[in-house]
Amino acid sequence: MTTLLNQVVSDQGQPIHKKYIFEFHKCRVFIEPMGVTFLNNLVQWLLSKDIPVDFSFSNPEDVHIWKNRNEPQRFLDDCGFFEMYLKKKIYTRSALRSTTVPLQDVKMNNFPQWLSTSFIPWIAQSVNKSPEELATFKVCIEEIFNNVRDHAEKDSSCVFAQHYPRNNTLTISIADIGIGIIEHIKSNQEYSNFTDEEAMRNAVKSKFTTKSTPKNRGAGLDTLIYNIVMNAGGCVYIFANKGILECRQEDGVLVQEYLSASHYYPGTHIEIQIDISKAENLFDIVEEEFAW
Repeated sequence: MTTLLNQVVSDQGQPIHKKYIFEFHKCRVFIEPMGVTFLNNLVQWLLSKDIPVDFSFSNPEDVHIWKNRNEPQRFLDDCGFFEMYLKKKIYTRSALRSTTVPLQDVKMNNFPQWLSTSFIPWIAQSVNKSPEELATFKVCIEEIFNNVRDHAEKDSSCVFAQHYPRNNTLTISIADIGIGIIEHIKSNQEYSNFTDEEAMRNAVKSKFTTKSTPKNRGAGLDTLIYNIVMNAGGCVYIFANKGILECRQEDGVLVQEYLSASHYYPGTHIEIQIDISKAENLFDIVEEEFAW
């Protein structure tokens, strides 16, 4: 992602060139959920800047490419990436896989309904739980979207998720285009002297807030990290502007490692990774009702 960003986005957060062609036929490396949402948001960001974007891909008649489900182009076609921009799939037999949700931009005003009727039921099926047992998990996802409200440039957020049955793991990637968490915090006069690292670390502290939106008082990301990392033994990665924060658990202790990125990301990208076999404490206990 760093290599691509450095060819597309300047250190000042502006497009480097006046036109872009993404050559997918040259891709031969497996693409992960973060790569899917990252790619989608980068294209959307360029289009929002009135920068023309075009795609080149392998001939749909080349069955060696398109019948291979591990091929990145086929995977992107299956998850709906090309359909989002070309209004149709490239390969006629491409179809959504049961191990993924379709790539989509979820509108803020439609978010509660989408979460309850689409996303949570898919997660429940993936982890073999009932939707009622995912109440705490649902709060975690809500907090990510509450955070997006503050710094996104548009009223939607890009979402993609994948379940890996062989490893019994779940990866969820949510991203927006905008000023990003770091720049959002530093734009507040009270925190204008913060370094990028100070801004990022404070963004995940309990009750820290820039008080910009009544619905979001800064109580979200720390809740997400506590539940995913400490209760589920998972990992949380936050990418924003020139900062990366990795949150993981080591010997029962929360570790938050900050890295200065060698690129500029125009927005905020949050990915959570969960080992379902170790996440029992994340799921709620639902008491059975007894009738006499």
